[in-house]
Amino acid sequence: MPRNYGNPGSFDYKAWCFDHQIALIGSARGEIGEIEPSIPWLESARQRIRTAISFADREQQGILSALLLAERSRVSQAV
Repeated sequence: MPRNYGNPGSFDYKAWCFDHQIALIGSARGEIGEIEPSIPWLESARQRIRTAISFADREQQGILSALLLAERSRVSQAV
C-alpha cells in the first residue's frame, strides 16, 4: 500500500495513487537475468498454426489468427 511520509504540506502520494487506482507498489531484488520468452514447444506449435493460416483466404486469416493465436492486430475494430 502506498504511504505518505508525514511532511506537512507535502504531496499526498497516497491520495494520488488512490485517484489513479494504484493499490500496491512493489520492487524486486536479486540478480538481473534473461527470462525465456516462451515455452519452445508452444512457440513451435504457434508457428505451425501461423503457417497453416497463411493458406486461408485473406479475409479469414485475421479471424483465424485472433481465434487460434489471440493475435487481434489483423482484425478490424468493427468485428
